[in-house]
Parts: sequence; C-alpha cells; structure tokens
Amino acid sequence: VLRNALYHTARRRALERINRSFNLLVLLLGAAAIGDLAMRLGIDRIWIGAGVALIGALQLVFDFGRQARDHQTLQRDYYALLAEIDAAVAPDDAT
Repeated sequence: VLRNALYHTARRRALERINRSFNLLVLLLGAAAIGDLAMRLGIDRIWIGAGVALIGALQLVFDFGRQARDHQTLQRDYYALLAEIDAAVAPDDAT
C-alpha cells in the first residue's frame, strides 16, 4: 500500500511539472501570436504582451488548478467523515 501511495505521489508531481511546463509554452507562444495579430490591427504589441504575461504569471504562481484539486480532496474527505459520523450515530441517538 505504501509503495502505491509513493508511486502516485511521484506521478502526481511529475504530471504537475509537465503541466507547468506546457502552461509556460502556451503562454510564450500565445504571446507571440497575439503580438503579431495586434500589430496587424494597429494595437501596440507591448500592451497585449504585458497582459498575456501577467495572466500567465498569475496562473503559474497561484496554480489555480492545484487549488481546485486541493478543495476537491478536502470535499471528498469531509463527505467521507460525514458518512462515518452518520454511520456511527444510531438513529434513536440522534434525538
């Protein structure tokens, strides 16, 4: 059981690293594409690039996906705890 837990921990960490790397690539490549489009539309590229960089940096720093997974885990754990409490309390004890 411990070996499986350690395996899943290592896989999760590796996949999180890959996810962050791909987010960075999408950010950099997307900034270049939007910059070219903005130039064609007459928008100063610096503002588009700054906006994309800011949003990408916020995503990488705060890692909203990880936070969502944390809350998913906590939600699951609390529902499991609630089920244990409900199972431990006899129906006639609840009154």
